[in-house]
Amino acid sequence: MDIHYSFDNSSPDNFYPKYQLPVTAPKDARYMKVITYRAGKPIGRMISLPVTELKKELRSIDPVYNLLKLQVLSRLNFRL
Repeated sequence: MDIHYSFDNSSPDNFYPKYQLPVTAPKDARYMKVITYRAGKPIGRMISLPVTELKKELRSIDPVYNLLKLQVLSRLNFRL
């Protein structure tokens, strides 16, 4: 499985950067969009997360959404 992401508010696809190293958000980034691919085909949904929210503790009323964020962040080894 490959994880592709963008910080420029565009929808990433399999031609966007693939996660390989810890990701550092650009200072002007407002959103991070992430999608996973397997064998060149998207699997799952694209997730859009505000960078400001990533900087806060991951607390959410919706436990499923919170779990998805935690899974994405742990896979990306996200650094702010």
